[in-house]
Amino acid sequence: MPTPQIVNLMKRLCVCTQDAVTEGELKQIALFELGESLETIVKLGTFSETVFDLVTLAEKRGQLLVLAKGLAEIRTARSEFAQLVIEIEEELTKAGSGTVANGRFLGWPAADHGYDWPLADRKPEFTLGKQILAGATTERILLFRGETNSGKTSFLNEFVKYARHVGITAARVDFKACPTVDHVCDLLQYDLTDTILPGTFQASGNQRRMHLVRDLKSTSVPVLLVFDTFEKASPEIRDWLESVFLERVGGATGVATLIGGQELPNHKQSPWESLAQKCELEPILSIDDWLDYNQRRWPGRVLNREQVNLLAVSNRGSPGLVSACLETAVNHFHPLSSPVAAR
Repeated sequence: MPTPQIVNLMKRLCVCTQDAVTEGELKQIALFELGESLETIVKLGTFSETVFDLVTLAEKRGQLLVLAKGLAEIRTARSEFAQLVIEIEEELTKAGSGTVANGRFLGWPAADHGYDWPLADRKPEFTLGKQILAGATTERILLFRGETNSGKTSFLNEFVKYARHVGITAARVDFKACPTVDHVCDLLQYDLTDTILPGTFQASGNQRRMHLVRDLKSTSVPVLLVFDTFEKASPEIRDWLESVFLERVGGATGVATLIGGQELPNHKQSPWESLAQKCELEPILSIDDWLDYNQRRWPGRVLNREQVNLLAVSNRGSPGLVSACLETAVNHFHPLSSPVAAR
């Protein structure tokens, strides 16, 4: 049972919330944060009754901190909200109620600084991604924009490999083959299994979307979600991803999200803007980077600097085109050894 101090802090939070949060927003919290059924929410009465009924619901389910953070996230500009949440968190820790979540506690693994990154360059982006997967940054969402042949899909695929290498559960969704939100749920269930998404597996219809959010927000193991080809996402998926999913899951301590595409979700002035970092995947024009790539991919079968420079310049540093031309040139000028497939 929560201590009197915790209950009093919750009531103070609810009282100061009344000036800033609408009844509809409170019902959203009940639905997404506490998992209450729509029938229960509809029965909630006046605004004041709704606030204190939510506290009662949270007490019964042992989710007072979840409710507190949900209330505070709606109007983060009110510093008193954040302070009350900190006090509630401290009291819950003292009382041994619930889990105080942070990156280290959830088990983000240490970054593997000796990992052999196989692509040409993209090292700054990879370093930032490693920091996120180590729980060492405030950002939880990485947005990668790049044109055709910029290597964004290869980057995302290699990043998934790295995540799994350090023990992180990863799921990948390509929006060009995924027309609806239900398809997204299907693919995430396939990759993440019912140990991470227990409520999602038990739900059906539109209820799966709600439980997907709840399951990811409460995951006890770190999870990487990768969404590719955002420019091909349907209007339904775009709306859900930007206004529901990223707003609710983007800040979850146990979840990191990578999104790639020629277009990206609009993070400016969104509720999750401070959690996102945007990266442009520029052409790779450094001859040293391509020579290094050549040596790592085809040891002992290295083109000379002039040849590599010609390929890089003629293809304007486009990773997809340069790597394909490199493979052709290596096989032509050094045909004795069996070629290793280029990435």
